[in-house]
Amino acid sequence: MIELFLFVPVVLLGFWLPGLYILHKLHLKLSTPEPFALPTVVGLLAFTLVEYILSWAHAITLLLPIILLVDYAAARQKLWKFTIEKQHRFPLVIVLLLSLAFSLPMLVTGIGDTTARYRTDDIIHLGYINELIHHFPPDNPGVAGVPLRGYHFFSDFVIAAIHKLTRLSPIFLYFRGMPLLTALLWGLGTYSLLFIWRKNTTAALWAVLLVLFGGSFGWWLHLTGHPEVSVRSTFGIDQPAS
Repeated sequence: MIELFLFVPVVLLGFWLPGLYILHKLHLKLSTPEPFALPTVVGLLAFTLVEYILSWAHAITLLLPIILLVDYAAARQKLWKFTIEKQHRFPLVIVLLLSLAFSLPMLVTGIGDTTARYRTDDIIHLGYINELIHHFPPDNPGVAGVPLRGYHFFSDFVIAAIHKLTRLSPIFLYFRGMPLLTALLWGLGTYSLLFIWRKNTTAALWAVLLVLFGGSFGWWLHLTGHPEVSVRSTFGIDQPAS
């Protein structure tokens, strides 16, 4: 729980505030309900890009000063000030609850002192994260001395950087922090997009529900006597829960 409270300022100062500053410099004005999801995603992408460039330049120690400099510039512009219009307050509470429910299957997994509950790929991802913490460009954690190539390691790359900046546990970040953030951004981003498009809170809430919990209806084949059918990827479409 303590790590969760420490993770909040990491998101606000490391992703959200820099994202606000970037959008401000691009002269893009935000209106409710945009001020959290879009800036955070933009800031997360910028964080990843800067981290990647600095890692190749072997100057990753510059990442924190760059973030603090951008935060200072954003604070001087008072970009953090915004209000949530009344019509969005209750719908956004529903979005937050739906996002939390969506993230629960990941939040109940993890590795503790005496217990471990994880999915197929979780251990190898922790291996990638620890490799990226100590070595860049990374080697394959399963084969010593063999470079890691052709793999989408950027989600693990971000977790490695957050750990190096804050010392938050990679296990917490992988099983708790980043899944919860991803679920919130997915829900809030969907709500924002659909409201801006349709100007209707009900349509936006239905969109969030379907995006988070909808799918290809492949589960129907599973329930009607075809247990060999993959519920996760029926018809070649990964389900949101995956």
